Amino acid sequence: MAKQLLLFRHAEAVFNFSDFDRPLSDKGKADASTMAERLSEKFIPQLMVSSPALRTLSTAKYFVSAWQLKNHQLQSNAEVYEATLDHLLKMVTQLDNQFDKVALFGHNPGLSHLVGYLSSRNYQLDTCNAILLAFDVTNWQHVTANSAKVLFFEHLA
Repeated sequence: MAKQLLLFRHAEAVFNFSDFDRPLSDKGKADASTMAERLSEKFIPQLMVSSPALRTLSTAKYFVSAWQLKNHQLQSNAEVYEATLDHLLKMVTQLDNQFDKVALFGHNPGLSHLVGYLSSRNYQLDTCNAILLAFDVTNWQHVTANSAKVLFFEHLA
């Protein structure tokens, strides 16, 4: 089966905290809830990986609920926080092949750079934006530059 990777940038957060500890704003909470419901009609992953930053993990938890996943299907990974393109690509190519559908919740600029690298298309992932990439591979290790097809790009109007 082909592999699918949903990249999701965290929802809007407030700024009067340290970067890592920024909670979601009221708008961010509403947006995350809306996007979780919208995406539940289009994509449900077998595994979710999230930055441990409060705003990102909080965003991801809205999706655990909407996708009716178990808590163990959401993994917090410190390497996602402030990850570069190279770090994110390494994470993707090291995903367990038992999972064909994975959602990665993280930050910019790394996520936008990863989309550009994998799809050769430029997308700026603003807060609460999602993009679904498909790869015609059966092994995550075979994910390379320009190997992704964009299945959809979701954003709030």
